Amino acid sequence: MSQIIKFFDKLEDKVRIKLSHYPITFAFIGGFAIVEFWRGVWDLTDYFFMNFGFHPTSLVSSISSIIVSSFLLLITGLYVSLFLSDESVILSGRKNDTRKAFEKTEEEIKDEEDQILRLERKVDSLSKDIKDLKDVFSKK
Repeated sequence: MSQIIKFFDKLEDKVRIKLSHYPITFAFIGGFAIVEFWRGVWDLTDYFFMNFGFHPTSLVSSISSIIVSSFLLLITGLYVSLFLSDESVILSGRKNDTRKAFEKTEEEIKDEEDQILRLERKVDSLSKDIKDLKDVFSKK
């Protein structure tokens, strides 16, 4: 079972990284899968609780909608994102980072924050240098 989970986790990482380079396609697949998932849930709920003359094929249709859309959502890495509102899926794919934010250690997150702070300081310093250069050249 562990090998199956590892296989699908690696497959999800590859698909997510590849799709993150095509955000419109990624959004289309994700949007389709999300709508199809909730359509299946809605129809299944209607079938069991409302049962106003639903045909058995609607049961098969709703279950297959949930299965196909769940597969699409899982393979694209959007299943967890959909229910947990994690916006870092595309960003981690862009960086070829195979780990999601919740898989990182506190120390790794702190290191990333420190890197961001250092970069902000460098940008501020460069902005000041550019402003100083502009002042020097504008006086001439």
